[in-house]
Amino acid sequence: MKNVFTFNETTQEEVCKKFLLREGEKTLTERGEEMMERQRRLEKKATIPEWVSYLQMIVVSCSSVILIKLLFDVFELIRDGKDWLAFLGANKAVLLLCICGIISFIGITFYAKNKMKTVMESEEFQLLKKQDEDLYAEWLESVKVPADAVVMDVFSEVYKLNKKGEEKSAVPFYKYLNLPYHVFREEDTLCFGNYEMVCGIPLNGLKRIVKCDEKTSFSIWNKEEGHDEGKYKAYKISVNKLGTYYVKPYYALQFTAEGEEYQILFPPYELDSMRALTGLEVEEV
Repeated sequence: MKNVFTFNETTQEEVCKKFLLREGEKTLTERGEEMMERQRRLEKKATIPEWVSYLQMIVVSCSSVILIKLLFDVFELIRDGKDWLAFLGANKAVLLLCICGIISFIGITFYAKNKMKTVMESEEFQLLKKQDEDLYAEWLESVKVPADAVVMDVFSEVYKLNKKGEEKSAVPFYKYLNLPYHVFREEDTLCFGNYEMVCGIPLNGLKRIVKCDEKTSFSIWNKEEGHDEGKYKAYKISVNKLGTYYVKPYYALQFTAEGEEYQILFPPYELDSMRALTGLEVEEV
């Protein structure tokens, strides 16, 4: 069963384009690309140089190895009852190197946070943020997304074709991209819109909502509340050090169109909104 929001990175094909109702104005897209370029320049200003990041990694790695060695030596010292002063004298250079490593790590971390804070509080950033919000509102108006549309997270897949023509995931650390769409009903169609386009699913083709009772991974948290705060806490969503989110279960809205079967995948915290929009209940499979 095809996921509607699937993108083939090799051929640049999108399944959702089969259900395309309308697209945004080209001039707005061009302004959006210009805005993204300005955002990239600001992000570069807000982050520490790449060589400093590598230096921080080297410092952390070396300090960790030295610290582990010292801990083993201290354990042997306590066990064997050796002279502490002799130990400190023999390891003076190692201790000094470890202390310098810790101080360097703290200094680089403080520098990175201060650099980010300076840019985030700058007049340039605030102006860009306001222009971005205004442009997004123009985009939504251009594709006729109503103001009362429900903003809902949807799981999108990105894959590429290898030399044998086999499908392989194009993202390394998670299974799905978690992307927000404005969802609303328009006559006999269930619509999913973003700043680029609106896709429409025929309501008479809707079949069921299915519970996928397995853990899956996704990128990006889009809600204002944290994944472990407020109403989202009940879903026990976890996140690892790479920023990958995990959740169980998730759901699939299944439907048919022109004789083919499709599905739209979404996280569990969007179930109530999807039920309200479709009038469907969850079916166990």
